[in-house]
Amino acid sequence: MNTKKRVYVFALSIYGLVIFSKALGHIDEAVSDLFDRLDKRVMPILVPLLRIWGAIAYAHLLVLRSYRSRKSK
Repeated sequence: MNTKKRVYVFALSIYGLVIFSKALGHIDEAVSDLFDRLDKRVMPILVPLLRIWGAIAYAHLLVLRSYRSRKSK
């Protein structure tokens, strides 16, 4: 089998695992609902994370500024 056919078989097998596992009952409906809810709430989680990373970057700049001022004295 050439590489292109192997990629197609791999993609179809993953597709089958995702689609048919729910249809065959391997995935509970509660788990599926949880992932749907998490998928819809990406932005409210992302905004506080951006604020945290902004604070971390600002703290890093303050440390560098303090270090430079001590170094110049």
